[in-house]
Amino acid sequence: MMSVHVRRRRLLAGFAVTAAVMVVGSVSFHLYLLSFVPAAAPAAPPPLAWALPWLMGGGALLFVAGVAAWFMRLEVRHAALIESHDQFEAVLEAMREGVVALDARQRVLLANQSACELLGWARAPAGEPLDAHVRDLALSRFLQAQRRGERAGEGVRWVELELADRRTLLARLTPRDEDGEQVLVLSDITALRRLEAVRRDFVANVSHELRTPTTVIQANAETLLDGAMGEPELARGFLDGIYRNAQRLSLLVSDLLDLSQIESGTYKLDMGWRAPRGVVERVVDTLADQIIQRRVKVKISAPAGLEVLADERALEQVLMNLIENAVKYSDEQALVRVTASLRAGPFPDGVERSESDGGVRALEGAYALLEVRDNGPGIPAEHLPRLFERFYRVDTGRSRQQGGTGLGLAIVKHLCVAMGGAVGVTAVEGGRGSVFWVALRGRAPAPPGAP
Repeated sequence: MMSVHVRRRRLLAGFAVTAAVMVVGSVSFHLYLLSFVPAAAPAAPPPLAWALPWLMGGGALLFVAGVAAWFMRLEVRHAALIESHDQFEAVLEAMREGVVALDARQRVLLANQSACELLGWARAPAGEPLDAHVRDLALSRFLQAQRRGERAGEGVRWVELELADRRTLLARLTPRDEDGEQVLVLSDITALRRLEAVRRDFVANVSHELRTPTTVIQANAETLLDGAMGEPELARGFLDGIYRNAQRLSLLVSDLLDLSQIESGTYKLDMGWRAPRGVVERVVDTLADQIIQRRVKVKISAPAGLEVLADERALEQVLMNLIENAVKYSDEQALVRVTASLRAGPFPDGVERSESDGGVRALEGAYALLEVRDNGPGIPAEHLPRLFERFYRVDTGRSRQQGGTGLGLAIVKHLCVAMGGAVGVTAVEGGRGSVFWVALRGRAPAPPGAP
């Protein structure tokens, strides 16, 4: 768009040319009239006759200068209005909130792009009634209630709307002037309401998880104080219950602290190239008692030179959780396979990752894939998308019986994302068993003789 200064220079040049033409034309016209004077006329015309064209030219020049000044002021005001309008449009289109301007009869005057997206419009229906283009019944009722309230001298100025596509909008209607024009502002608060729901669920779940062991501990302690201490066999059972539930409380608090540190970014990672085979072997040695008790066989398959970019402590915690779950939920005498390999291409199905992390997307070319495969009862398909949520359990009773806190997989997901990787679960065909996998940046073993 042409700047104000360019417009001003062009306007001045145009008026200067016009003034020069008018002066030259005036002088030429006067000389043309003098050509008709008879030869008998006095040789020297009166001074006024010679001065007249210059006076006329000067007057014309003053007139043109006045008109030029007036046009200059008009042009400057016009340019300022255009610039202000462009700035207003730029700000309006950059807003995340939807803005719809309405007249006194609630016809659309203008709407920005965000409003069109929120209301499902291909373009703003300027000049048409808003009711005719509102597809959501809740918003339509709000506008009707607002019109009734305006006539009665009252009215609700904002309302929270639950749309059919499960979005939550906050609609606010604000008067613009005394002529009845209004501005409808729409804010998408779906993410905010979802976070509030997650927080409420988290508090409720934590309260529930804490109440069960504390209730058992309190009941057993009261029983011992009421006289069970005098019966050693009975007292031992109550003490054992107190010990087991205290352990469960300790695990729950530990997992909550770990999860809090990971989510807040205070969990310090020491990233480096690690050999996953050595980490897997340490985890299997740590779980040796459970493996023997369950009579489960663990088979490890990983190239000796394969390395992944990870924090060793975090990688060990991830594999500990996944392998321990596989041992817990597999049938007795079952086989748990732990494999590591270098892959290329897209991730397996069931990915759980941070979509905003460009480093994660960059892995979908060459990466190390760690898989833990069990032959347990399997996981129904409807539970797979929520499996990495905090406190989410497929079988609540069995999970608590196995001593789980419901936070293990949530910790696994956050640790993998913090290391720039991804995690997921895939159901095995036939419904028996599951495959939990972790994708991290990896590199292949160097060939023999390579520098």
